Amino acid sequence: MSIFMQLICETYYTLSRYIKGMFVSSGDELANHRTAVLLHEYGIFIAAALFFATPVIPKLRLWLSESERRKQAGSIILAGMLCVLFLWAVSFVIAGQNNPFLYGNF
Repeated sequence: MSIFMQLICETYYTLSRYIKGMFVSSGDELANHRTAVLLHEYGIFIAAALFFATPVIPKLRLWLSESERRKQAGSIILAGMLCVLFLWAVSFVIAGQNNPFLYGNF
């Protein structure tokens, strides 16, 4: 056992109960209803963050620069994506305009 495990548990049985209590059967478990709700609400953002954390953008830029037609299509798609992103951000600001803590949106 590692030093950390030896500090918190005396035997493997108490270690297994400790780990089980952390993730399965305690009130502060890792996978509970709130976790499922948060994953449902923010799952697309987590997936996008994981996707864009990979080197996909440089490879896409290289692929788009291979021909003139792809460059034009990439420019049009990028402009469209920026417009959609701008409208989405503005909608969040407008939706939260009755919030007394308006500075939290910026």
